[in-house]
Amino acid sequence: MLKTKGMHVSEDKNQTAPIWERQKGETTKAYAAFCAYRDYGIDRSIQKVVNKYIEKSWSMSLLLRWSAKHNWIQRCVAFDSYMDKERQKEYLAQTLEISRRQAQSARRIQEIALVRLSQLDP
Repeated sequence: MLKTKGMHVSEDKNQTAPIWERQKGETTKAYAAFCAYRDYGIDRSIQKVVNKYIEKSWSMSLLLRWSAKHNWIQRCVAFDSYMDKERQKEYLAQTLEISRRQAQSARRIQEIALVRLSQLDP
């Protein structure tokens, strides 16, 4: 599997998948543990995952092995970067929509004001 920044290329070579998705050879349990770790955000730690999922018998040593084997830190950095870009896109889209609505409102107010002014008897 070829790796590029934040992506890995599947055997197909035409299809790329984000690096934070399930990796080749990663078990369902290992991926579930990674997802739990990833979803803690900037406060993530393996200890938090161990504490939360202790009933699953996920020990610190097991999670440390999975983390090293499946590059959890690198995958989370890529995921965090992706999420930040998505938030920026959403923020920009919302900001542009607000600006568009404000411009429309200003035009309507001007039109109403011009009509009223034209109706005034000097």
